[in-house]
Amino acid sequence: MDALRGATMVALLLLHATNLPRLHSGTEMPAAFDSVNTALGPFRMPTLMVLSGMLLHRSLSKPLVEYYTRKVRTLLWPYLVWALILLSIQGELDTFLGPQQWIPVTYIWFLLFVFLYYCAAPLLRRVPAEIVVVIAVAGSALIADRGFISKFVLFAGYFALGHLISGQRPALLVLLRRSGAPLLALAVLLLVLPAAHGLVLSRLVTLTGVLGMIGVFARFYRPSRWTAPLEAVGRDSLIYYLSHYPFMIGATVLPAAVGVAWGPAHLVVCCAAAIAVGMVLARFRNSPAIGLLFAAPAPYLPAQPSDRFRV
Repeated sequence: MDALRGATMVALLLLHATNLPRLHSGTEMPAAFDSVNTALGPFRMPTLMVLSGMLLHRSLSKPLVEYYTRKVRTLLWPYLVWALILLSIQGELDTFLGPQQWIPVTYIWFLLFVFLYYCAAPLLRRVPAEIVVVIAVAGSALIADRGFISKFVLFAGYFALGHLISGQRPALLVLLRRSGAPLLALAVLLLVLPAAHGLVLSRLVTLTGVLGMIGVFARFYRPSRWTAPLEAVGRDSLIYYLSHYPFMIGATVLPAAVGVAWGPAHLVVCCAAAIAVGMVLARFRNSPAIGLLFAAPAPYLPAQPSDRFRV
């Protein structure tokens, strides 16, 4: 799970390292980068959401007071902190007092979604997850023109799918181990079809691709010293997710300041800055100042890094 989460986080870094130089320094990027980002688009954030849902059953075993306290501390708190940071950088801090303007805030919409899904999960404990998946995916198609709302409903289905795999129907993971490679091949085949941009087929591409990747990683992935950095990014995915965007914005000006206009150089600088900052923050995450960026203090609850620093 750490390796797959790390891989999706790297895909997210690539997307923002491609787009932010364009937005902030007018840098042209090779079309190949856009092609890669487009191909990864159907799987990037849905995979992260399914992986987040796979951790739900462990959280639901806690008493409700502790459950909700932890989610406020480890999800809502960092969302608000990094919303303030980003809005300050963009000179839009005044919009913080108008929630309709910053819910959700650009790149951290994912964290707000996860928090709301966790809030709703205990209320839906007795509802089979497969019903939630079907209703959410179908419902999002019916309100596809509603933007934020349809996205929120759709990703609720992905979150419930993760819970279905590891919580309510763990035998599904065994099935995915056996069928992951064919599912992933089917997703790739569907992706190249012209009709893949249609609503129904695009949903099918995403579901088969995400399930295929989970199955392939579950069956074939073996940790090694070469994959350790990827696993480290996955273990601290929340830190990399929250910190990368603001620091990439700052990094976009560096190549331009020395007269470098080559797109790949901007991409490398942005990715290097995001990874370096993420490594430093992960290294010092237990210090009081750095820790407050990612979790609210709670002296009456024991710290659990596995809950605090993963998306």
